[in-house]
Amino acid sequence: MKLPIHINRIDVFYDGRCGMCCTFSEWLDQQERAYAVRCIPYQAEEAEEVFPELKDLDPAREMVVRTDAGEVFR
Repeated sequence: MKLPIHINRIDVFYDGRCGMCCTFSEWLDQQERAYAVRCIPYQAEEAEEVFPELKDLDPAREMVVRTDAGEVFR
């Protein structure tokens, strides 16, 4: 996945019940980044509030990343 240069933040929606996904989210939170990264389990109420269309992308099958410009990567 190649992210565009013009972003300020990405939201990473992951499976909050998957050990590997949770470990990745924890690791990502500890890394230095050029922009803000918010990791949100797709099962969380917050995910529905900030990205209602997420459920249409089948986040149980693959991680979904959305930029602050609205671009979606899977």
